[in-house]
Amino acid sequence: MPALWLTGLAMQYLQTEHGGNLEEAISQFGGAMDDWLDISTGINRQPYPADVKLVSELNALPRRSKIQSLCDAALNSCDANAPVTVISGVQSVIQILPRLFPKSKVAHIWPSYNEYPKNFSRLGWEVDTFSNFNETNGADITIVVNPNNPTGEVWTPDEILDLAKSVKFLIIDESFIECSEVSSIASYLHAQSNILLLRSFGKFYGLAGLRLGFAIGNETIINAIQNELGPWPVSGLACAVGKQALLDKAWKKKTYARLSAEKTIMDALADKQNWSLVGGTGLFRLYEVPNASDVQNLLAQSQIWSRIFSYSDSWIRLGIPGSKKEWAKLSEALS
Repeated sequence: MPALWLTGLAMQYLQTEHGGNLEEAISQFGGAMDDWLDISTGINRQPYPADVKLVSELNALPRRSKIQSLCDAALNSCDANAPVTVISGVQSVIQILPRLFPKSKVAHIWPSYNEYPKNFSRLGWEVDTFSNFNETNGADITIVVNPNNPTGEVWTPDEILDLAKSVKFLIIDESFIECSEVSSIASYLHAQSNILLLRSFGKFYGLAGLRLGFAIGNETIINAIQNELGPWPVSGLACAVGKQALLDKAWKKKTYARLSAEKTIMDALADKQNWSLVGGTGLFRLYEVPNASDVQNLLAQSQIWSRIFSYSDSWIRLGIPGSKKEWAKLSEALS
């Protein structure tokens, strides 16, 4: 795919494309919220069993020591040793990234998560998209989502480090790294690195509403992010739940094994429909179908919500169900 200047019209399409828009499905197809199985996102539907007593953390502002303790847990979890800051989900940093650098040209691998080109474009950056990993067309900033969303394509740490040598600054989004077979770049980062790593918490741990994530990179960029987000970037509850979950390595190992097994179940269901696997992770699968809109509408008749894309008539993305009841609902709809 050649480099593509994203016009204002293209930005309008990107602006509205997200999973999790269940209210739109209900307005079109009816039913109550609890009737629906929402697999339009890549959020783990078996969330981490957080200690309910931690709700007491809502009574006061999060202390600096607890934020630091959470950051330490994040570095431990991803085996990193570099400056880190806690963030209110990866999206909170995507919103401010264009303001942290002199306005110039940014290259973004495409197709991928659409909030990056949208936010850089709206603040006047020239946005190029590329599909060849090594052809970023001389951009000052290059953005790679690894594993990619929605294709699930991955790049190794060696490939990432080689790319970093050829660009001024590299942003790596590892929101789905826990559910892939590729290694994180986290352990290779240091205080002088020209790489900013963004890590999501809510997807793998199934607690997206907690609004939690992490940014790891060099001191300059981490300090800039901290200055933009202010002294309380996340809640006390996020600090407590996040630390507990990140240090629970037994749950992480068990969940990874479950998702690895269940993605093959999803692929088997799709194969029975003669859908072709495009890619995915342990939290979502992307299939090529004859007509994505028709398939989405068919599933919606059974109150199952999926994700389709304006730039492809044939791609549909399905998250992984989280219980026997949800698997039965999906199987019945497909049968």
